[in-house]
Amino acid sequence: SSAVMLVRRTALDEVGLLDENIFLYMDDVDLCHRMRLGGYRVTYTGDVTATHFMGSSSARSETSKASPAAIRSLLSWYRRTHGPVRAVLFRFIVATGFAARSAGYAANAARTPHSPQRRAAWQRSSAHLRNLSIAMKGTR
Repeated sequence: SSAVMLVRRTALDEVGLLDENIFLYMDDVDLCHRMRLGGYRVTYTGDVTATHFMGSSSARSETSKASPAAIRSLLSWYRRTHGPVRAVLFRFIVATGFAARSAGYAANAARTPHSPQRRAAWQRSSAHLRNLSIAMKGTR
């Protein structure tokens, strides 16, 4: 998450500000991508502390860390920056990841005795199936 960024004004003048066509989630990735393409170095500093309330800008289920808006934004950005052919492959990879996670949680729930953990595993499995559905629909 790039809730806090320090960027040189001259770099912003050259590569542009955050893209207003990207509402949430990928605007920072897009800016960093354009910075690197423009010859600038993008670094991470882990010794700085900031409080950021992740996901407070959009709804997500209690059992899934990925919001539907974030998945759609990722797929849209990837298609725009890497083209439609690579985007189809990327969408397949993302969907495969959600399918694998869903299957893993379902298998865990099936072998867990009736308990809160079993219910939580089924809920996580369902959440990943919803994300799989979003990833398969992709963007046009």
